[in-house]
Amino acid sequence: MAKTIAEFEALIPDLELLKKQNDKKRNAYLNSIFEKELLIEIFITSNLSAHGFVCKYAKPKNLTTSASTIIDLAKKHGIKTKTIKESNSLQVVKEKRKKTCIEKYGKENVLVEVPSFIRREMKLLNRNTELTMCFNYKK
Repeated sequence: MAKTIAEFEALIPDLELLKKQNDKKRNAYLNSIFEKELLIEIFITSNLSAHGFVCKYAKPKNLTTSASTIIDLAKKHGIKTKTIKESNSLQVVKEKRKKTCIEKYGKENVLVEVPSFIRREMKLLNRNTELTMCFNYKK
């Protein structure tokens, strides 16, 4: 049915059929929608993750399918998908993460700075450790 993302966007899905879980007709319908050419465009040409495709294209159409279903269909056609680690290492994802951190917290990476209450606990822990070491020391 759909060989490109543009064709997928123009597609009007059968929502009643897609609501049925673990149905042979539903699986056949999904196989007909997600042809090999479309999956190649999603994962290789457009460099999208399965989750990114679902959020950007499937959810707005009320298409009830998950990222794992799309990954399974890609594996069936022999198309390698990205792991979470590979997706997170993409430059686009890193830029989005920086932008979100700046918007929410005012810094690029808030995890670099140790909060004051943790610093205080670390100081107390170090003092206690030093005291314990002093009392355990035998000549």
